[in-house]
Amino acid sequence: MGRRAAALLAVVVGCLALLAGTASADPGVGAQAQNIELYAGPVNMRPGPSIDSGFSGVIEKGVHWAECQTAGQRIFYLGNESTVWVWVYNEKFNVWGYVSTVFVKGPMIIPGLRWC
Repeated sequence: MGRRAAALLAVVVGCLALLAGTASADPGVGAQAQNIELYAGPVNMRPGPSIDSGFSGVIEKGVHWAECQTAGQRIFYLGNESTVWVWVYNEKFNVWGYVSTVFVKGPMIIPGLRWC
């Protein structure tokens, strides 16, 4: 699947989750949480899946705990793009926030990670 098709799928799934009432502003830790690896850093964390949602902290590159993923603002970085964001935990500062999957090692949509 190409990146554009994957991005469209992410938006559709995210919208369906919102319509179904399964989206949450503060997902918290759940059963399907997993580790992800940020290959870039430091990266700004956001309270929502867009750079316009504000600022909740900074997270370094490395392995971090992610709770879920959702569709959000398209982000471009080093020739890659993504419309998927992950709700991730910064252990160092004890804060949760959204980070675009454009900074995550692996596919844009993270297999096995639930949708917020």
